[in-house]
Amino acid sequence: ANVVGSQMVVKLGIRKYTALATLSAALSPLGASLFSFRGLVVGAILGFLGSAQMLGVTAALVAEGAKSDVSQGKLAGERSSFLALMKVIGPIWYSMLYVKGKKFLGVSSLPFLFNIMLGMTAFGISQYYL
Repeated sequence: ANVVGSQMVVKLGIRKYTALATLSAALSPLGASLFSFRGLVVGAILGFLGSAQMLGVTAALVAEGAKSDVSQGKLAGERSSFLALMKVIGPIWYSMLYVKGKKFLGVSSLPFLFNIMLGMTAFGISQYYL
């Protein structure tokens, strides 16, 4: 996806590519929410650009860092720390969503619905700020 994404950024621009990749990333949880495992698989295949959705955001982040005189090393360190924190918090959050969704609502797809909502929020933010 990164190889195709790199070429698409040049043709579409960062803003349009990020929009396409963000919407593409929402296909997998949407398929899982509506059609269970088979929907997840089909959504993952159709949404292959979703794995490269950070390409445009990372490029914009580096450009803004250069404008603000923030060194590449510091920017990379901050980004790395944030991603490491998300790797710790993410599984706890999603397991809580699964358990609470199953217990109170009787559905196990609450984490997927949260992903769709998060994707639409990311889409809106990227359209506003990129």
